[in-house]
Amino acid sequence: MVRKADQLTGVRGGTHGDFEIGAGITQSVMDVLRSSPNWNILRSAQKEAIHMIIHKIHRIVSGDPDHPDHWDDIEGYAALGAPLKGETTMAPRKAAKPQKAAKATKVAKAAKTAARKVSKAAKAPRKAAGGGRVLLDDPHNTARRLRAQQRREEAAKAAKKAGRKAS
Repeated sequence: MVRKADQLTGVRGGTHGDFEIGAGITQSVMDVLRSSPNWNILRSAQKEAIHMIIHKIHRIVSGDPDHPDHWDDIEGYAALGAPLKGETTMAPRKAAKPQKAAKATKVAKAAKTAARKVSKAAKAPRKAAGGGRVLLDDPHNTARRLRAQQRREEAAKAAKKAGRKAS
């Protein structure tokens, strides 16, 4: 029996990307942001707007980057997080203390580790399905292959042109 969640992710996988990979990307970035010095002085609406913007960015980088809803949603969440006229986040509150170097280093290491885990998770389905090779129907891989082919064609034209000049 197919789970409802599997049906939903199957239908939206092309535009939204793999949910597990996207969740890893979103949470890794959010971990870094939550450790920033001003995170605790942001309003709840600003924190949630940032979270949703990161969520939409993960859909762009792991799903269909040309899906207009992703970009429209980012614009909308940015507007929701913006302060109202005359309102400031920093004014009534005391500025956060700067991070100590040790804590900043610890956060940077954690972010690197999280990024590595996300990268490995993203490669796992490809390895399972394609024996370690990148699948040809992957839209990101297709775009890379097209750009590489264009560069080769341009280089061949330039070499041909240079050969004519030498004669």
